[in-house]
Amino acid sequence: MKSTIVKSTLATAVAAAIFGTGSYAVAAKPDSTGATVSSAIEAVIEDGKNGAELVDVIVVYKTPPGLADKDLPEKLGGKSGREFESLRMRSMRIPAKAITALSKNPNITLIAEDAPVSMSAGSANKTARKPQSVIDGLFNVSPNVGVAVLDSGVGMHKDLNVLKRMDCTLPGGTDAQNLGDDFNVRAYSNNDGSQTWSGSWQETDDDGSPLTGQVIVYPGWGVEIWNTDGGSLETVRRTANLAGANYATLSFNSYSYGVYNTDKAVIEVSDDGGSTWVALENITGGGWKNQPRSYNLGDYIDLTSQFVLRLRVTQGFLGDYGYEEFVGMDQISLDYGVTANTCQEMNSAITANTGGEYFDKF
Repeated sequence: MKSTIVKSTLATAVAAAIFGTGSYAVAAKPDSTGATVSSAIEAVIEDGKNGAELVDVIVVYKTPPGLADKDLPEKLGGKSGREFESLRMRSMRIPAKAITALSKNPNITLIAEDAPVSMSAGSANKTARKPQSVIDGLFNVSPNVGVAVLDSGVGMHKDLNVLKRMDCTLPGGTDAQNLGDDFNVRAYSNNDGSQTWSGSWQETDDDGSPLTGQVIVYPGWGVEIWNTDGGSLETVRRTANLAGANYATLSFNSYSYGVYNTDKAVIEVSDDGGSTWVALENITGGGWKNQPRSYNLGDYIDLTSQFVLRLRVTQGFLGDYGYEEFVGMDQISLDYGVTANTCQEMNSAITANTGGEYFDKF
């Protein structure tokens, strides 16, 4: 989840730091009375030119402020700001002349300016590594207070008031394509989708015909491998160009009949023309099996111009005891294309587990 802090205040930023996935640092120094006061606030006290001037401050307590503290800002001639359920702090706007008296409160550990901050944390700096001193993501709001965003996420918390949430998972336009092979014709060159495969099915260690041999297109079914000759382990493969796609879904029916569970085959894919392979499904004998399958190829390989789909026998399927043993694929469909997302303001209530990718505005 990406976050954006827009025209917020340091009080909100500090709350996000403590309860979100980001981290923030606040620095200040003790004043002459022993209370901890930021340099900017100390300067206001020392200036003393306009004691009635209202100053925005963050007040941090040793123990959570109680009822006696609730109307403290008003008693000092000011106004209450943010109050937090879990944090031992609050923000307020009070006259500058009241800060010295406030700093003598034994339950107060820090008084700092609640300075406006503006920050966009679209991505973490090398993923939660502490930023260097002079880079985007680390900035000073005063000589004594620095804010460093170490991660781009902000977790949901009752002390963070999200004003609006932008849903960035909505399709903004899709270029959808399809490759298919239904094997309605006993051929290796079928193109049953909107686009054309890069080439026909290719066998290895067989006769190259879809009608004869150990690799065939079986009438009414699909492309199959029979290893009844007990020789080399056959394979069959087909290539496609997926370059430029940002999604690809491969669907097919996987079917097989093997007498023993030692009969084994694999359906696998490659993104480099067959130099390396990634297994999608391992098939084991032990009776008749016929089941649909669907895979998001982006979870397994890169989407390139050198995509290859392959069916391969790895062991068995020898036709034991006169049974026909085989493994095959049918109803192959490869949906791919480019989907562009847009960001729209969410109208539904904001919850902690909405999923997707969002931008939060505080």
